[in-house]
Amino acid sequence: MKPKHLLLFTGLLCLFIAGTTHAQFTTIPDTNFEAFLAPFDDVPGDGRVPTANIEVLTSLSLTTGTPPVTNIADLTGIEDFAALENLSIGVPLLTTVDLTNNNNLTLVSCAFMPNLDTETLGTKNNLTRLNFDTTGLTSLDASNLPALTELEIRNSNLVSILLPTSSSLTELIIEDTLLASIDLSNQLLLNQLQLFQNQLTSLNLRNLPALEQITLGGNQITDLDVSTLTNLRGLQLNDIPITNLDLSQNGQLQNLFANSNTDLENLNLANGNNAAFNFIRVNNNPNLSCIQVDDPNINTGNIVKDPGAVFSINCAPFVNITASPNIPNPLTTEGFNTTVMVEFSTPVTGFNNTSTDVIRTGSIVFNNNTTITQVSPTLYQFDIGIPRACGEFSLQIPSGAAQDINTGMDNVASSIVLI
Repeated sequence: MKPKHLLLFTGLLCLFIAGTTHAQFTTIPDTNFEAFLAPFDDVPGDGRVPTANIEVLTSLSLTTGTPPVTNIADLTGIEDFAALENLSIGVPLLTTVDLTNNNNLTLVSCAFMPNLDTETLGTKNNLTRLNFDTTGLTSLDASNLPALTELEIRNSNLVSILLPTSSSLTELIIEDTLLASIDLSNQLLLNQLQLFQNQLTSLNLRNLPALEQITLGGNQITDLDVSTLTNLRGLQLNDIPITNLDLSQNGQLQNLFANSNTDLENLNLANGNNAAFNFIRVNNNPNLSCIQVDDPNINTGNIVKDPGAVFSINCAPFVNITASPNIPNPLTTEGFNTTVMVEFSTPVTGFNNTSTDVIRTGSIVFNNNTTITQVSPTLYQFDIGIPRACGEFSLQIPSGAAQDINTGMDNVASSIVLI
């Protein structure tokens, strides 16, 4: 008969061994996931794999393989991949991915997962790159990723996002989503911003001193202030309902794509460094008639624009009027001849030698004594012959809006009116 203390020791040893054996295995309830992990399994199909075989892996790609990953529906067990740094997932049946316990991750990529709507990341101090392409993701909390530098989300149902609070991001790409708003206020290191084809209606780009490249086409943005982006080199604003675009403070600008913007009316490119332009495409903008530049004789070899849009050093609404010889004032002489040059800020049409009320002295109209020549889309020459004395002279041009023009010239009629 064995001593009682020996039996007790043997019993404790068995319990210890049983407990140790259980701790050495990771449960894998999804049979397809276990089959994918066959190279690291000891007994196929028993619903578990030796933990020691997976906890040292630094890279795992669940995108291709034999058997295929397409039938995996549950990634339970992924939490024991303790050393995992790079993880790529392309499993279409997955609806959730929980990476809370994988604290050594530096790269996570999820692609072609239309059912994925939840990704739980937790705090990841080492994660630098995060990518989602063609997923069902609706929201993302990346606020606890202090090392994240690159975030990319494409082709998803994303409606909300929280960016890192650490100002670590240098590249942010969000394309083809349902996102209507985003807070970029803390992203001081952001260098490249691509927010193409979302639902954004406004965007605050202030306090982003490192930003050089911006893509915003295909959104619903109506107003954009880029005046503080002194390092901006590239801007893409195709197909958005913006009406005014002022780039006069962006002296480093090299490339601009702002075409197919049917509401764009004002474009200011006079940044003092037009010589740095590499490629400017501002065509298919039917309401853009004037482009403000440093020099109207700018090299157009790298600029694509609509034929009706002219270059000018001042696109603010104006009419420059010069007369030669000067019109006597008051008009007391028996008549005079003069040439009046009228330059408009934008191209105008709709009047010629038969226009009504072009030249008027008091109540007398002298259309028959006026010849109108269009010198350019914005410049007209009026050769005027006034055959008799009159007390007041008005030049009336039917451009659609009545306003008084102060010519600032001596001996020129005091009443020159646009109608």
